Amino acid sequence: LAMSTVPAGVRRLSENFNAALSERNVDKAQRLAAELANSRLFSLRAYAEPEGAATSSGGALPEESLLVSLTLQAGGSRSCGPLRLVMPRTACIADLKDETLLVFGLPPAIQRCMADGQLLGNERIFDELTKTKELKVLTYLVTSNPEHWPPKKDHLEQLKAAVRAERDRQVIRREDSEYDEGSAGSVGPSQPQQPEVEEEPGWSCPKCTFRNEPVRPGCQMCGGARPPDYEVPAELQAEEEQRQLKLHGEFLKFTERERERNFRELMNLTQGSLIPVPAQQGFECPICLCDVGGDDDDGDGIRGLRLRECGHEVCENCLRDHALNSDRLPVICPCEPCQQTVTEAELKELLTDEQLARLQRLGLRQAEAVITNAFHCVTPNCEAFVELVDNVNEFECEVCQEHNCVTCRASHKDLTCQQYQDDLRRRAENDENAKLGLQKLEDMLQSGEAKKCPKCQVFLSKREGCDWLMCSVCRTEICWATRGPRWGPGGQGDTSGGCRCRVNNKKCHPNCMNCH
Repeated sequence: LAMSTVPAGVRRLSENFNAALSERNVDKAQRLAAELANSRLFSLRAYAEPEGAATSSGGALPEESLLVSLTLQAGGSRSCGPLRLVMPRTACIADLKDETLLVFGLPPAIQRCMADGQLLGNERIFDELTKTKELKVLTYLVTSNPEHWPPKKDHLEQLKAAVRAERDRQVIRREDSEYDEGSAGSVGPSQPQQPEVEEEPGWSCPKCTFRNEPVRPGCQMCGGARPPDYEVPAELQAEEEQRQLKLHGEFLKFTERERERNFRELMNLTQGSLIPVPAQQGFECPICLCDVGGDDDDGDGIRGLRLRECGHEVCENCLRDHALNSDRLPVICPCEPCQQTVTEAELKELLTDEQLARLQRLGLRQAEAVITNAFHCVTPNCEAFVELVDNVNEFECEVCQEHNCVTCRASHKDLTCQQYQDDLRRRAENDENAKLGLQKLEDMLQSGEAKKCPKCQVFLSKREGCDWLMCSVCRTEICWATRGPRWGPGGQGDTSGGCRCRVNNKKCHPNCMNCH
């Protein structure tokens, strides 16, 4: 900024004013502008006055110059100015923005110039805008990203250096043109060679003119796209590819570590034991309705437990009793209507080895009941069973090592089937216990006290209650009134078969006492 001779105090005010504009401190800039006005400083010059021309604060301006009255506005209605600059009439709005950058430290990218109520493009020339000696311009300061404001000092220096370098090149081209048009015989004094300004590698953003690194795909300041015609140098492109490969390798390693960590956490979750409820999170057990203080905070030996599969909270005693009285495996959550299971790891910690073995034997019997071609070992107290295949009539049990005949459903290792059946008839004639047991079962079936399961044919009896019954072996739901299955082949809710009770508001049997 070239100024007329001014006192030192006024110069300091001017420097502080420029700093306030750079910091976007509008209040401070307005206060300093008022002090500058009171100090009778009316002209800030960006161009040296031609020889013999009067100053803007005094005499007339040269014909080729005009006075630009610049008003800056930012943040709504806050403004400061006017600030006066003497510029050539042939200059354009882009030159005014560059001058504002050099004088006040405001990047051209944030300047929006208006005159007479219309927005001015960078190519508009002053001489086209006014024929008078003064041009009034209102400049709005707009930034799309507040995080990038105020601009960094090194960024401003880059912008200013680029403007000065471009002006130096224009001066050199103008002098060369004047020399070519002059007389070939008149040779002036040799001018010192201007040092070449070595351009830093990279590309300039078309929006904010920030100089970016060559391999950067977008502007670091405003996020604008890289010019499509810019080509990254080959050596830098190779370095970028190596960097991308390295980043990809690190990403794969990170993904593998995360996968292993997730797998370990999952294994710890599935193999974990009982989860005690913290002592400070007391709750009411939904089974016994007792207040449980969490992790044995009352010292009564009763813990509150949280099931892993469903998250329901029950007391330890209720969960143990529920598991011991369960007629199926896996054990279902005791909180109705939840159908999640109690994990095997939880049962191992909750029950003794003998109790857990009983549940496992129960699970084997259930599995045997649902297998259509299952055959149980005929040896008393042997829990083993096999799944029969075609053309197999006898086998040796792998548990008790006893012979099993599938046809006779008995063990007769040294006898044929015919020999065994003949011997069985002879013994049955003299075995009164066998006759009494068979007669008792037949009487119960005839009187209705017992019936056979329609699926597995085991004998079932009912003492009291409703007419719904579930076979303890094959888990088939039975209607006691009709002596048949409650539901169709699709299971619970299938009314295409079974007793069809309550379908069309009709009972399945006149004597039905609610079969659910």
